[in-house]
Amino acid sequence: MRELATIVIPVWENYWSAEDLSLLQQAIYTLKGFSFVFVSGENQYQEQVQQLFPESTFYRFDPKYFSGQKAFAQLTLREEFYEQFGWAEYMLLLLGNTIFVKNELHYWCKQGHDYVSDKNGWCSLRKIDRFVTLTKKNRRGIHKFLSGSVAFENDHIYWHKKSKGLWPALNVPTEIVSRYFSLPFDQVNWDLKRIDMPFTITGIDPNSHAEKLELLLKHK
Repeated sequence: MRELATIVIPVWENYWSAEDLSLLQQAIYTLKGFSFVFVSGENQYQEQVQQLFPESTFYRFDPKYFSGQKAFAQLTLREEFYEQFGWAEYMLLLLGNTIFVKNELHYWCKQGHDYVSDKNGWCSLRKIDRFVTLTKKNRRGIHKFLSGSVAFENDHIYWHKKSKGLWPALNVPTEIVSRYFSLPFDQVNWDLKRIDMPFTITGIDPNSHAEKLELLLKHK
């Protein structure tokens, strides 16, 4: 029987800052009950990661994909990446700068969307079978996108385009519904109760936003 979802986190070439680690620890605490898989291009990080997060799994890919988000997009636009996670129905891909307000991952998986993301692609929920199919089907278009002149930080701009048009390739939520999945830090109504906030908040800078984040980072 397949797992409902797994959380996938890249380990960058320059590893993580202390602030990055605090957000990761908060994510792992909040999303209890789901498996975490760290992906990297270097063996040297496996022992460090598993010391910090002993319940996690570690997958290795070509090191060329881990110099930053743009390089990583070359991996997340390949079917081989998604085929590694065929044991789960959904992947929550976490690139950083994100805090989880509450554990609603089960809820979002059960909504039946193929792709749910924040506006900048920091955190996205992907239906694995659908992404295997689309990356295979669109190899030529993906190659054109990666080698083209369009500026991109990660693969969100590509998948966002696939969700538009008269016959969209991806089933995505409306913009209003997406706001319950994620909001940028500067758009959050901090007067709301935690239960009424979105699932995730992105664009986090732990140094600049320390006062607002203090209660959430207390894991309570």
